[in-house]
Amino acid sequence: MHFGLTEPGAIIGGSAGIACLNEVVMTFILMWAIMGIAVSGKAPAGWADWGIGLVVGALIWWGGPISGTSLNPARTFGSAVFSGIWSTHWVYWVGPIIGAIIAAVIYEYVFIKPSKD
Repeated sequence: MHFGLTEPGAIIGGSAGIACLNEVVMTFILMWAIMGIAVSGKAPAGWADWGIGLVVGALIWWGGPISGTSLNPARTFGSAVFSGIWSTHWVYWVGPIIGAIIAAVIYEYVFIKPSKD
């Protein structure tokens, strides 16, 4: 049994490199949404959960066939522990971490204007 293990999809021939790139792009989009909706405070109150939920749903629909759409190393780690399959586990650590860092840095230094003290 695979216990919900996240693995690169058959649509890309199981390529770990493409799956990793997909995870980078998807996590970038998710982090960008979180920064823009929840962190910046520009969205109307009470809409952060809807906005982020819709983004997650769209990413699962888009990336599921490509990489399994993990977006979270902890989610993949639990499945790998119970299944004992670690062959492409690195994809689901490297992709989300790089994607989140890139999105946060760009959002922080490009879109948020620094305050003048």
